[in-house]
Amino acid sequence: MSKKFLAVGALFVLFIFILGGCGQRLAGEIAERQIENEIGGDADVDFGNNTWSANVNGTAVQVGENVSLPDNFPADVYRIDGTVTSAFSNSGDQAYVVMIQTMMSASDAAQAYQRELAAAGWAMTGSANYGGTFTVVAQKDGRTLSVTAVDSGNGNAIVTLGESK
Repeated sequence: MSKKFLAVGALFVLFIFILGGCGQRLAGEIAERQIENEIGGDADVDFGNNTWSANVNGTAVQVGENVSLPDNFPADVYRIDGTVTSAFSNSGDQAYVVMIQTMMSASDAAQAYQRELAAAGWAMTGSANYGGTFTVVAQKDGRTLSVTAVDSGNGNAIVTLGESK
């Protein structure tokens, strides 16, 4: 993933926390201006329906309650049952990072990804358990997918998917 993609995503998430108490329109205008100053280009920022989104030169970011999967989310990647809480994508790099809140435990979520990805033709190239944080790495057609599942409390997990070429 490009440094610009990660920088814009990190900057946008920071704005969400800093500007959370401001009016949506004002927060959007301030965030848009600041992002444009940082990248030296155009940005489109929208705060609405308990979701914040931005599109900056092909890099799209969404965070909140009504987040959808990125347009470039591939059909051969398993999507666990749950609520998408953030999505970052870059059309130029064909890269994305998605966070999903699921009712499954982290262990069960990691096992589901191992099983479902293998069934979709992905080769499992690594897995680990670091004190309750489960990681699965898979490859297919020159692409690498990393899945991390972390217990969020109450037996639920947050699953983070990231793919790059």
